[in-house]
Amino acid sequence: MKASIKNIIRFDYFTKFLFLIAFVAILLLLAIVTIGGFTGIEIILPVVVILVGLIVYRALGIKKVLVRIKDNKILGEVTNTMRNNGNFYVSFKYEFNGEIYNKRVGLLIGPLLKLKLAKMKTINLVVDKDNPKKVYISDLFYK
Repeated sequence: MKASIKNIIRFDYFTKFLFLIAFVAILLLLAIVTIGGFTGIEIILPVVVILVGLIVYRALGIKKVLVRIKDNKILGEVTNTMRNNGNFYVSFKYEFNGEIYNKRVGLLIGPLLKLKLAKMKTINLVVDKDNPKKVYISDLFYK
């Protein structure tokens, strides 16, 4: 199992949100440069650079955690799935070191993956043994 930066951007809610904002900012920057008016470039260019930096920082941070915890595989039980304003939430519980934890994860995903996750009763997870509340859905983040 190898952690994928592409999957981190696809399935981590905050990273995907930053990516979408950066994409719109880059399109806006290209539109300004194409039109020929360089008046707004001094505002948008730093925003793009900061957003790309935040995306790289967050994605590499998550990848570092995923590489470290890849052997701590557990099975979680899906307790609820919910759709709310285009977002999809998966609630699940898992047991680690004799203690039961509950977690809800928000995902920005397509309709086919929503259907697949909504039908699942169990889910594969990886958990950080130093901080058992930090858990990732291994089926989403690993190749």
